[in-house]
Amino acid sequence: MACEYASGGQETCIPSLIIVANGPTIVLSQTLIKSDSHAGGKAAVDFYFIQDDGGSFKATVPFEPYFFVGCRAGSETQVEEWLIKKYEGFVIRTERRKKWDLSVVCCGQVGTGVGES
Repeated sequence: MACEYASGGQETCIPSLIIVANGPTIVLSQTLIKSDSHAGGKAAVDFYFIQDDGGSFKATVPFEPYFFVGCRAGSETQVEEWLIKKYEGFVIRTERRKKWDLSVVCCGQVGTGVGES
């Protein structure tokens, strides 16, 4: 995606995804929101809605980047506490999610969730 900075530090990007379905056309674009707590701004997504009658509107929604951590069964609490302490001020929240090992599932075997025995 090609991005450039407009006056005032606002990042302007070429839309990365256009969705056309029954209803309005939706264009998604990454952007930054001004923030007192983050000098460079916070990540967000601009949603541009274009209706069949030509009307349009935009909604900007903050985006919280995420990643998954796999750990041994029974160690979830210690890993969660360590991440919160180690990255204090960066970690907004933690959630526990059950994920499947697709390399096992795709080969015709029934797999267990990641982190389970």
